[in-house]
Amino acid sequence: MTRRFGLLAVALLLITGCASMKITRETLDTSVRDYQQLIRWQEVSSAAFLVSEPMRPEYLEKATGFNRVKVVDYRIKGVDFSKEQKKATVIVEYDYHLKSGLTIKTVVDTQTWQYFDTIEPEGWRLTSYPPAFP
Repeated sequence: MTRRFGLLAVALLLITGCASMKITRETLDTSVRDYQQLIRWQEVSSAAFLVSEPMRPEYLEKATGFNRVKVVDYRIKGVDFSKEQKKATVIVEYDYHLKSGLTIKTVVDTQTWQYFDTIEPEGWRLTSYPPAFP
C-alpha cells in the first residue's frame, strides 16, 4: 500500500512538473481570450489580475479610459508567438462607443504578453498598458 502511494505521488509530481513547464500557444490563447472577455464585460479590475504584477498599479490608472466607453466587440487580428523567448504580441481591435453616445468606433491595441515561471504566479501576463480611447 505504501509503495503504491509512493508511486502515485511520484507520478503526480512528474505530471504536474511537466505540465507547469509547458509554454504553449494554447495556454497563451486561453489567457488572451480570458482577458478580452473581461474587458468586453467591463471587468477591468478582474482583467488586471492577468497584468504583470509590477505593472498593475499603473495599468489600473491608465485603464480609467474604460470608464468612459462601452466595448461592444473585439477581434484578435494577429498573434506573434515565440516559445523560445516566452513572449507574444497580440493585435486586438476593440469596437466601442462612448457611454454618452452611440457612434461605434474602433481602436487597435497592440498587446505584449510574457510567460512568467519564476517571479510571479506562473503563466502568461500582459506586459503592456491598455489603449487610449480617442
